[in-house]
Amino acid sequence: MSLTVKNVKHSKIISSNNPNPVLFVDVDDTCLELLGGLVMWLNKLNRLKDYKPGKIIKDRSNLHDWLNIPEPLMNTWKHEFTTYSWEWGALNGRADASEAFKVFRYYGWRVIGVGHGSSTVDRAILRRANLELVYPGVFEDYFIAPGDKSFSPYMRDYEDPICITSVVKYAKDMVDAGHITFLLKQPWNKEHKDIRIKSFNNWKQICDNIMANHHKIIKDN
Repeated sequence: MSLTVKNVKHSKIISSNNPNPVLFVDVDDTCLELLGGLVMWLNKLNRLKDYKPGKIIKDRSNLHDWLNIPEPLMNTWKHEFTTYSWEWGALNGRADASEAFKVFRYYGWRVIGVGHGSSTVDRAILRRANLELVYPGVFEDYFIAPGDKSFSPYMRDYEDPICITSVVKYAKDMVDAGHITFLLKQPWNKEHKDIRIKSFNNWKQICDNIMANHHKIIKDN
């Protein structure tokens, strides 16, 4: 089931009584280009002298191997990027995510964002503004989990959310909690196979699958 929505405002059917579950989106490297922003920031500061362009990232949790930077230094720079840089709150979005969100919102789905970083008010506001700029009117709320902590505490207020992430660790955490989970394929997860987790190449495939298999049609009054 392929759906597209162009130049539309949110449907009147969006309400707290909508029967569809919440979409719980780990925004980092699903709809915001976090690693791309990190690399651009490091390059601007001339910190990528030993990095070989085109090298495939095989493990997202070991950025130091990918960028050829000593692990302690990589951790320091990643903390600096996440906690202090304005670039962390000015990440690029994805065109396919934008089109998918138009469909979800038009048909009444609520979208909640979550990510990892410094969980201070100023950083949360910065990231929230980033999402609003790239995806206007899409995200109902956004939460920051510290470090690489589980997203489970942030899902408790939502009944049976459908979860989307690009990180296998978080996908397993979500599916273990009993949630329908989608994994957006990236270089670091393309070899992962788990029949409990639905893997797709892009947001159009995710959107088509959700709308075909999980969307509850709302009848007009």
